[in-house]
Formats: sequence, structure tokens, C-alpha cells
Amino acid sequence: MKTYNVTCPDPDCAEEFKIEMDEADLAEGATEGELIECPACEEEWEWIHDADNDILCLLPDEDQDDDMPLVSDDEYDEAEDELP
Repeated sequence: MKTYNVTCPDPDCAEEFKIEMDEADLAEGATEGELIECPACEEEWEWIHDADNDILCLLPDEDQDDDMPLVSDDEYDEAEDELP
């Protein structure tokens, strides 16, 4: 087993924690597709292993758009009513 230090990719969390992975599974790609859960925010993240540098990284959600403000349903309905 190998221990890796990782950081949650959620900017509101950014918790640093350790995860243990079996080196043989990493080499064979047996754990590809499995998610790693952050113990702080409990979100699950995809990950990638850089074998050349022996680094494990959690990947941010590609669908998440941090630049878009959250809009409530009421605000959305009001904006829709104002359309010509």
C-alpha cells in the first residue's frame, strides 16, 4: 500500500487528506473509474495517477461552472417574466 496526500478540488472545501492505494492496482489500472470521497465535504471525485512522478490527484468536476452565480427558482421566474 502506498499513501498519497491529496487536496479536495472543491474551492469551498480544499481539505488536504491522505488516501491509501495498492500500487499494483494503480499499475494495472484496476481502480480506474472509482471515486475518492473527501472526508470533509463528502463529495466524491474522479482521480488520476501520474505514474512518472508517482502523484495522485483529484480532478475537479468538469460540469461545474464556478463563474456562474447560483440563481434561485424565484429569481429565475422573475427574470423570465421580464422578457419581452
